[in-house]
Amino acid sequence: MAWLNGYNILRCIEESLIKRKEKGRLMSERNEVEHASPLSYVDLLILTLTQHEKSLNMIIEKLDRISNKLDRISRQLAEERGESGKPET
Repeated sequence: MAWLNGYNILRCIEESLIKRKEKGRLMSERNEVEHASPLSYVDLLILTLTQHEKSLNMIIEKLDRISNKLDRISRQLAEERGESGKPET
């Protein structure tokens, strides 16, 4: 029976050490996450803003092409009105 008590004590000590080791590992992982989080947030923010900038540039280019087409159409209509001599209604 005495050896069983000794075994239980050793087992409790071993479990305690494992828990401490796990707790220490979890704490260090939590610290790493806390320190890494601001950097990841900034990186994510930079990536998001860069993507929005690219999207806005594409929209601006499309609007520029549309504006040029509308300008050409407007000039053509003005020339046609000038040739016929009367405004269209």
